[in-house]
Amino acid sequence: MRLKTFLIPIFALILAFGSATSATAGYNVWTSDYTFTRQELENGIKSRFPQNLQYMQIMEVRLSNPALALDQAGNRVITKVNAHVSSPFLATPVDGLLTISSGLKYDASAHAVRLDRPVLERVDAPGLPAAYVQQLNDIGKTAAAQTLNDYPLYTFKPEELQLNGQQFEPGAITVTADGIKVEIHPL
Repeated sequence: MRLKTFLIPIFALILAFGSATSATAGYNVWTSDYTFTRQELENGIKSRFPQNLQYMQIMEVRLSNPALALDQAGNRVITKVNAHVSSPFLATPVDGLLTISSGLKYDASAHAVRLDRPVLERVDAPGLPAAYVQQLNDIGKTAAAQTLNDYPLYTFKPEELQLNGQQFEPGAITVTADGIKVEIHPL
């Protein structure tokens, strides 16, 4: 009888948090954290693309097809995005790949996990004339700042941060091998 009395509150807690979570987040009652898979995060960022940017009124850049990778060691999210560059000064448009890494932060006022301080890590653009390599690097830096800085990967619903009148607040955000983990603490 004592085991049954002990398990009933635990099952109630699991059911309460299970019904409060969305399909895009998994709450683990035992470790007090939410986990988001790489695929869920990638699906969320895809809504930001395609993006069209103009650089110094001489180059047009279309960014598309974002793909996410996770840098567990650096605790960063890596975004690879296709870049299509056209200009009246180029004989033919050039296609390339921008690799951008971003940290993560929690924005308490918006209840959102956001990308933070994106950095252009690499530009791959075979066929781009050497005279334009620096411009594409500058475009990549601009793209990182304009399209990814402060971008919300996930916004918590109010019911996901409360249980039985107790308010919770996200804490540490950790990149794992297959997603990100957000610790949840009572206020």
